[in-house]
Amino acid sequence: MGVLQLLARNMTASATNPRDKGFVLLGLVTEDNENGIKVDYCLDVTEVYLNAATSIIERSKFLDILSVPLSTHSHLVLPSWVPDWSTNLFPPFTL
Repeated sequence: MGVLQLLARNMTASATNPRDKGFVLLGLVTEDNENGIKVDYCLDVTEVYLNAATSIIERSKFLDILSVPLSTHSHLVLPSWVPDWSTNLFPPFTL
């Protein structure tokens, strides 16, 4: 399972640190070991989500990330094509 699928399936999970939504699932990725996402808690949350989205698009060569619903309750300022993984969508979204 790829990074995007794991992130989408776990959007409803809680995390004390919103960066964890972008980092914690990386060890479960079954695609190639080099997923392009570097764990760095010094980065701002918006940078983590932007880097993850960019890496997903570059590695997959697909724009499936655009099908992730955008939250209307986001407090982050993100480009329109970057999901806010810190918000909980209900019901859970799957790709």
